[in-house]
Amino acid sequence: MLLLYRYELALLAVLLIVCTLLWPVSGACQELVDRVVASVGTKAITLSEFQERFAALKAEHPDTTEEAAINSMINGILLLEKARQMRLEGKSADDLIAEYINVKIRAAVLIRDEEIDRYLSDHRLKPGSQENASVRAKVEELLTEQEVNKALERHLKELRDGADIRIQFSGKE
Repeated sequence: MLLLYRYELALLAVLLIVCTLLWPVSGACQELVDRVVASVGTKAITLSEFQERFAALKAEHPDTTEEAAINSMINGILLLEKARQMRLEGKSADDLIAEYINVKIRAAVLIRDEEIDRYLSDHRLKPGSQENASVRAKVEELLTEQEVNKALERHLKELRDGADIRIQFSGKE
């Protein structure tokens, strides 16, 4: 019995030595596949997702910064979460976000005739002119977009203030 105990003890000692010797080798063989650069609540943004999004944004707008790209992704997650809470439907995440903005933000924006007249007057156009009907429509669209952007900015600030956002991104990735 004592001999069996010594044999097991020696076997455990050998296994411990082998594991200790092989442990650094196994760690050296491991490769970091991806890492989290930011999180919004329980949603994570990985480095590879960020790099893909940043490249796409950079192609469309060459002056886009990494900070703007990560903030865009965070805003997208917040808006998408709200769209899903409202049970909106869309073919893609971008469609859902657009639908959410239309329902939540754009629907509350109203441009009055006086605002259009003021804009036309400020830009030296006659507000009552018949030929300005298409111009009035474009001005209304422009003013609507400006108001939607302002309201969306305020809404995103509220969402961000109430969210658990963590950014572990140095900008030198």
